[in-house]
Amino acid sequence: MKTIAIILLTATAFVARVYDGDTVTVILDDGTVETARIVGIDAPEMKPLEPGGPEARDFLAELVLGRYVGLEMDSAERDYFGRLLVYIYRDGVWINAEMIRSGHAEYYDKYRFDKEGELKEVSGEKN
Repeated sequence: MKTIAIILLTATAFVARVYDGDTVTVILDDGTVETARIVGIDAPEMKPLEPGGPEARDFLAELVLGRYVGLEMDSAERDYFGRLLVYIYRDGVWINAEMIRSGHAEYYDKYRFDKEGELKEVSGEKN
């Protein structure tokens, strides 16, 4: 039997910019512009440039740039830098997990987040 997860999206947003493989700028339905950190993943940085950084950014851009996406906010809401902490969905694809599956990001559990178990399973990490 296949398990179906019910996702409660808390916002719809337009992705206006992709900074790197785990950070985007979104425009929310009410016109608010926010920087959003994709929760539970860590992608190579663009500044300073790390190996794989451009590839991770470009892959994420292919998935979401210039598109409307669903956002599910993590219960922590914002990180130390004031960025929204989000799970992103587009056309039924969980982007956080897709970044890990594609090899463009790693599972990142330095901070606690709501969907740790699900992303840990996607990454293949053991408890």
